[in-house]
Amino acid sequence: MFFWGLGFFLLLWIRCSHSESLKHKLFSGKAGTPSSSFVLVNQSMTWSAAQQYCRLHHTDLASVRNQAENSQIKTMLQSDYTWIGLYRNSWKWSDGSPLSVSNWNPGAPTTTSSNVCVVSYFGKWVNLACTSTCYSACFLGLCFLPACYPRFYVLVREQYSWTVAQQYCRSHFDDLAVAQNAEQLTALNKVIGSQQVVWTGLHADIESWRWSLENQTYYGAGENAYRKWAAGSPKVTGYFLVCVAMLGTGQWTDQLCVNTYPFICYNDPSSSFIFVNQNLTWMDAQQYCRANYTDLASVRNQTENDQIKTMIQNQYTWIGLYRNSWQWSDGSPLSISNWDPTLASTPTTIGICVAARYGKWYLSQCFYPKIFACFSGEF
Repeated sequence: MFFWGLGFFLLLWIRCSHSESLKHKLFSGKAGTPSSSFVLVNQSMTWSAAQQYCRLHHTDLASVRNQAENSQIKTMLQSDYTWIGLYRNSWKWSDGSPLSVSNWNPGAPTTTSSNVCVVSYFGKWVNLACTSTCYSACFLGLCFLPACYPRFYVLVREQYSWTVAQQYCRSHFDDLAVAQNAEQLTALNKVIGSQQVVWTGLHADIESWRWSLENQTYYGAGENAYRKWAAGSPKVTGYFLVCVAMLGTGQWTDQLCVNTYPFICYNDPSSSFIFVNQNLTWMDAQQYCRANYTDLASVRNQTENDQIKTMIQNQYTWIGLYRNSWQWSDGSPLSISNWDPTLASTPTTIGICVAARYGKWYLSQCFYPKIFACFSGEF
């Protein structure tokens, strides 16, 4: 049961350690109260890994907005350090919200430049290096967030193209079926059951370019749409996930994200760019920038592009732009995977949508008529 207007925390217990590797265990709190659902995971994580885990499986690392929430989390903790969502010298929460309540341990925060992430220790805050490994507290979200809505799925046995099915769902329900977390995917698969081919709300959009730094207040009017493509780019149309590198000319080209290049980070406290001369994949570069600075660099205008060009030493260099072609019918990005392992998940033509076959996803051209699943956020 969901309680509207209330947020609740899911704690992921990850013991502070630099080397130990333990097996997974599960723990369930009292039933029926949203604030007492816990999972015990005996696995060490850095702050960045904990942030990624929380964003993938829940909403984000925990933000503490008032003393009541701090007291709530304190009652859940043991004696171990536990990551919360606060980080960096400018002190902001993992979800981008500003710091509005302070609960520092006496003597904290320290001024050590590498200690830019925050743990809660017996309810008091201490800043540590983000590469330390600790328990972590995830926030499962306020119920106005889309992933927190209670929703139900309906199987419509009329056969329509994906576009007509989308129109039908939007007219009679909310939209074609969207699954933003494992729980929703399980609920959707129960509705689909043994049906062979069912349209979902997932489709390919090869124009869905995004910056790694998602905070929209960072961008002025039109700045998040600035592009400096080299001739013939973007060119990688056959892959759903591609990333962008700057050439020595200052122009941009799309590359497979598993390629390894140096990269440019952005540091918010100093409003500066940092060139890191270390060859990493785009995802590893993103993690490095988020752990040590703010994020991979967004390039908002020609001035910033020229500035970065002078730093990159005439070599391919990752910036923060990427394309995840898969998105849901309601515009939300794909955050979970349920592909049929025996079938390709990389579209090679336009007009590709995703259907479920016995609960697993596969590609199909959008004009084929199929039965489909809708969702609604209201009972």
